[in-house]
Amino acid sequence: MTWEPTRKQLEFINSDNFEKHFESVGVADGKTEALIMLPIYRGFIKHVEFRGIILRRYYHSVQDETIPRTTLLYLPLGAIYNRDKVSWRFPSGAVVHLGYLTHIEDVNKYVSTRFHYIAFDNLKEFHREQYRRMIQLCRTLNENLPSMVRTT
Repeated sequence: MTWEPTRKQLEFINSDNFEKHFESVGVADGKTEALIMLPIYRGFIKHVEFRGIILRRYYHSVQDETIPRTTLLYLPLGAIYNRDKVSWRFPSGAVVHLGYLTHIEDVNKYVSTRFHYIAFDNLKEFHREQYRRMIQLCRTLNENLPSMVRTT
């Protein structure tokens, strides 16, 4: 599948701000695709140490929305899906996890992890505490992999 970003998606993807929100103009305006494609478009998946996570509030949303969409966009790039870890590993070794935070304490399952990229799909569904605690895990030691949080 070939993906071409809109002007608005491109502005969102290319922003160097630590935090950036995709302002919605309606349903089906490409917000989720922009979150999914950012690590690819920015070249992060070429780095073996890259770790990203795309979060939804509920597991069924990951299962019904995020997994099918990432399959269409990541599989053609040689990424391999790990069902047990709910993650995609790219040929370089870069990994994009697909996660969910149903309860506030679900953040605890990620506490010892460092992410370069954290994406909240539909931020209004999350608790403020979940957001606050997760962004503390967004950090980098590699100048070629900036830390960034993106929300829709």
